[in-house]
Amino acid sequence: MANASPSQGSTYEKFDIISLDGSKTIALKGGVIEFQYFEDLFSPVMTAKLSIVNTASPTDPKQRGIYNDLPIRGGERVDIHITTPIELSQDIALGEFKMSLYVNNISGYVQEKGMETFTLHLISKEGLLNQNTRIIEKFVGKSIKELIDYMLKAVKCEEIDEVEETKGKINFIGNMRKPFTIAPMLASRAIPTDSKQNTAGFFFWQTRKGMRFKSIEALIKQDVVAEYEYNRAVETGAPIMKNFRKILSMQVINNANILGSARSGEYSTYRIFFNPHTFQFTQYDTSYAKKWSSMGGANLGTESSDPPPVVDPDGENKFTKPYMAHRIISGVNATGCLEPKVDSTVVQPQTEDMSQALWRYESLFSQVMTLQVPVNIKLMAGDKIECLFPQVSKDDDVDPQQSGLYIIKEISHFFSGNRSYTAMKVLRDTSGKKK
Repeated sequence: MANASPSQGSTYEKFDIISLDGSKTIALKGGVIEFQYFEDLFSPVMTAKLSIVNTASPTDPKQRGIYNDLPIRGGERVDIHITTPIELSQDIALGEFKMSLYVNNISGYVQEKGMETFTLHLISKEGLLNQNTRIIEKFVGKSIKELIDYMLKAVKCEEIDEVEETKGKINFIGNMRKPFTIAPMLASRAIPTDSKQNTAGFFFWQTRKGMRFKSIEALIKQDVVAEYEYNRAVETGAPIMKNFRKILSMQVINNANILGSARSGEYSTYRIFFNPHTFQFTQYDTSYAKKWSSMGGANLGTESSDPPPVVDPDGENKFTKPYMAHRIISGVNATGCLEPKVDSTVVQPQTEDMSQALWRYESLFSQVMTLQVPVNIKLMAGDKIECLFPQVSKDDDVDPQQSGLYIIKEISHFFSGNRSYTAMKVLRDTSGKKK
């Protein structure tokens, strides 16, 4: 395997589908055209697509139909085992891709002359169980971490990668909502315990390692898992590691969107909260662009997200006026309990935290791009990578603005017999390469 190519195909070791009652198992690997696997930092479930072509024979029992013979009607387990070209190093982790997913949908079924083709849309077990689970309980004085643990237990989650501790206590009522509806709501209110700046905002998502609940601050401060360099040309005779670290293609989706950032509340927000117990309003006006230094370096780039100095003819920058809130939001204080005598002292303050979380989420989309690299199954949604891009004028020099650290928002691993690759959508809060 020393001559493995970054575009080399993968080997299907196992694609077995098991009937709902467990009595039948059919091997699909001989008919698999392609397999595509997805993770998203904003999604609590893993998904995948499996394209199949199957040739059936009326005289050969080994060559039988799959769709109606099993039959496939949804909920069946699919066991997956793929080997990729070569296992290289700690940051380029090729080798074995193993997991089990469940049939969520079947599309594109065509039967013609002893042949059937269809696509299986797969989802994690937790994604299926979530649809049939409702939270009705009332929680008083619980940390958000405790509530997340409860949601995971409710969907019988067995694989938990990391659930970060949170600061403060809240009151909460399930209101017959699904666990994976509640968890992202709680994530936006959560504060990490070791944060001195109360940098609010968490993510709740699923990877092949299990469920994750981590703060934005933790994602930014984590170690880099892989380094890539933009160069579409595969160098013949170059060390294999060099070619596997190449960015094969890239496209900038968003960069310096002034109006979009203003409308989303990245530059400043004005929030009004109504307390249903006291019938009083509280308000919070913030411009976090001016408080970037208070984040303690918890960012991916070197430049702040200050709004642009748009100056009118009289020389005054009205775009950045303190009173100029770019987004106004109203809401109800989430005390979480219906009794008017509930002890509200256990509830963490919301105004500043929620405003900060809004800004923090939006700031991550300051720069967004899509990348395609040689298949690397070690990469997961939420990982931090470093990308190096050349300057337009000097190919040998690194662009200090575009290059730097990025967080993987979405990732897809594509496997076929001819070619395998990894596609990503990456983002970051500031431009500039950290030294």
